[in-house]
Amino acid sequence: MEPQQNTLECKGQKLMKKKAAACILILLILFFGGCWNYRGLDEMSIVSGLAIDKGTEENPYRVSYQIIDLMGNVDVEGINGKLLESDGKTLFDACRNAKKSIVGKLYFGHTQVVVISEQMARENDLLNTVNWLLHDSEPRETLKFVISREENAKDILANETLTGPIAALEISKYIEEDNKITASTSYKQLYEVYNTLIESGCELTLPAIRNIRDKDRTIPQICGTAVFKGQRLIGYLTPDESKYYLFAVGEINGGLFTFPADGSGPDDITLEISANRTSRSVSYENGKPVILIKTETDAFLAENNVPVDATDKRQVDELEKTAAKTLAQRMVQTIQYVQTKFGSDIFGFGKTIHKTEPALWDKFEKDWDSIFAALEVRVSVRINIVNSGLTRQ
Repeated sequence: MEPQQNTLECKGQKLMKKKAAACILILLILFFGGCWNYRGLDEMSIVSGLAIDKGTEENPYRVSYQIIDLMGNVDVEGINGKLLESDGKTLFDACRNAKKSIVGKLYFGHTQVVVISEQMARENDLLNTVNWLLHDSEPRETLKFVISREENAKDILANETLTGPIAALEISKYIEEDNKITASTSYKQLYEVYNTLIESGCELTLPAIRNIRDKDRTIPQICGTAVFKGQRLIGYLTPDESKYYLFAVGEINGGLFTFPADGSGPDDITLEISANRTSRSVSYENGKPVILIKTETDAFLAENNVPVDATDKRQVDELEKTAAKTLAQRMVQTIQYVQTKFGSDIFGFGKTIHKTEPALWDKFEKDWDSIFAALEVRVSVRINIVNSGLTRQ
């Protein structure tokens, strides 16, 4: 009986040790758990947006921070924003200099938007700003860049919007929803901006924004697309031109398309885009590359200012053909405008060649700017009106 008793005692001791270890582990979690860099809300200022403007000769960077104010009675007053400015020799230097004016630390974990002035975007390499944000552990890779068409980028964040007091948060929502609602600008997040800047065969576009007067207030409004060549701003596309650019690059997720029912004159038919599919390919003719773009769009007949019998298949077919022809013409016009005005491959045609014909890209890459300017692009469009009275029968 004695060996068995010793065995039972040994097992009991092991069980007690395991229970003691578990208790110690729980106590450690309770008393020492938490993030290594945890700070309370009273120890930091949450930055919702940044604006980067040209500073002085001594301090070339002037940075404005839209800070979420949580000090008041949020339940009664709601959330408000405050602007803080600082100057520096570099962006990081300006950021640290802001500490001279506040208690606690600027926190960038919830920063939604970086607004860059037109002057800074034209005179400074954007990759410097992107790298600074990527190297910091706090900013999210999903934050958005916009280019200000105001004299100062700070002015974009200085005003409330129609739907909230913190402009940076609302601008972020505008940009996210645009290609589903109005399709008037391009949308890229921080990591996408970085990838575009370092890739060959494609150039960057960013949303452009300005302030407008709405009755008795000034509010920010998207106003097209900023076009880059290399790392610097060189011009803009209007909201209409931006729409046809989005068709060409396959970034249309909604919005409206208007066109003249008879193929000329003012637009009098409105289609609401339900879905869009764009594909691109490359052919090689007479020693030169040719880009082929095919786009197919499903749309609802949303409004017609001329008599249209939606139950008449022949009339619906004619509308589809006219819409397709008009869309193809406008896409080609926009592509040719970018080729001649900017010479910047914002469509990523070079990238398409690089992915599908890498040996061909090796041949063209060095002279791509001149090749792009004269590149032949053929556009094929199909429009499907999917909600006419005929299709519901």
